[in-house]
Amino acid sequence: AALRHALVAQLAPGKVILCGEGADEVFGGYPPHTTTQGLGRTWARYRTVRSMPSINLDRVNKVGMRWSKEYRVPYLDRTLLLNVLGGRRPDGKAVLRRLAMRYGMPAWALEKPKYTADEARLWAAVAAGFTSKEARR
Repeated sequence: AALRHALVAQLAPGKVILCGEGADEVFGGYPPHTTTQGLGRTWARYRTVRSMPSINLDRVNKVGMRWSKEYRVPYLDRTLLLNVLGGRRPDGKAVLRRLAMRYGMPAWALEKPKYTADEARLWAAVAAGFTSKEARR
């Protein structure tokens, strides 16, 4: 992820970059968030979001500073978090896709896989309990 952020920061023409950090955590895109129900699911998302400033945001900020860019993280906005984690909402990121379509994002961008074929293979190997070194064989 840091490499992607570095490339975006280096190549983006503007000074401010909107970043998707936090969307998976807030909208339940990881297994701990999808396998639990009710309050357990909300608590899992809350714990993950609380850890983000010390992990992901430091990385994003450092990469941005290297290229004199400022990353913004709208999915970690306090008001959004209180509404999503404390209120009723559709499961998953379907609500984000509908909003993107409403505001003109092209369908090809919404249908694009999240990972490249190589990344998907490595994630599958990790999920199966292998290290990335074993997955490359």
